[in-house]
Amino acid sequence: MDRPLISFALFCYNQEEFIEEAVRAALAQTYSPLQIVISDDGSKDRTFEIVKAIVSDYQGPHEVLLNRNERNLGIGPHVNKVMTELVKGELIITAAGDDISVPERTETVFRAWAATGRRADSILNGYQKMTIEGKLCDVKTPTSQMRFWNETITSHCKKNVPMIMPGCTQSCSANVFGRFGKILYAQHIEDDTITLRALSMGGVLLIPDVLTKWRMAGAVSKAKAPEYMWEQDRTYRHEVAEQLLADSRRMDNLPFWRRCFIRHVARANMLLAHPQSMFIRLMGVLLLSFLCSPTATFHNFKLVHRKIGAIQWRMILGLTKRERCA
Repeated sequence: MDRPLISFALFCYNQEEFIEEAVRAALAQTYSPLQIVISDDGSKDRTFEIVKAIVSDYQGPHEVLLNRNERNLGIGPHVNKVMTELVKGELIITAAGDDISVPERTETVFRAWAATGRRADSILNGYQKMTIEGKLCDVKTPTSQMRFWNETITSHCKKNVPMIMPGCTQSCSANVFGRFGKILYAQHIEDDTITLRALSMGGVLLIPDVLTKWRMAGAVSKAKAPEYMWEQDRTYRHEVAEQLLADSRRMDNLPFWRRCFIRHVARANMLLAHPQSMFIRLMGVLLLSFLCSPTATFHNFKLVHRKIGAIQWRMILGLTKRERCA
């Protein structure tokens, strides 16, 4: 089997408590040939010093590239720099500086990708939640067996629900950035845009293998006040919709009518996530309601006002599950 160069991109920022485990996990990957890119976004703590010390002692087979931004760029620009300037592989495995990838992660993802004829442009694997202290919690898998995700761009975007799996489980082909370029609008939630771009090309492959330990310590995974989460959801949805509208101009492989439909859904989402006017957000709900199920419309309606979004609906309906940790 032809084994192409794959890149393992590790992003870090102010994660001195956890970065050693993340770096050692990257260096322990069993796949070869592998380029490992470790990029620090201008950390103010000892994160980059710890990375340099570990890499200086590395004697393994992988090519290791270190990058440190002179100033903090933020999530979106940092991802753009790594994905468009630093990585060289045909497939890119992504990881954060507070998460841990099992040694077989790259090899397993490659074999799944190769089994599809390298058609998939995004691969999502299973993961296990982990506390800040490192205690392992529930296992989450996107599927019971390897398969392509049967969602479309419009069917996902018309619902106010999270992506099927978090960004810690994501790998993508170089085509995602080669075709569409940098992510200019979704500056805080690049993983959704990567998945939507992949849906417009070769598709999103789901694999059941649990290959990532996701530490519940990051900006998104930490529990926050409900009204803060409402504002975050609104902001993220607006960014993703604006990016989708821009990306739709490069989806020439799709029929004209479908590109028009994608643009309609993107514009309706931008109205639904309007930063100031509740009336405009109601218009967004109305435009999407003709395309949505009653359940999806209910979830969209939660974005109309922060007090509606702050209601703990899952707790009221008895749908909240208690996290089980070892």
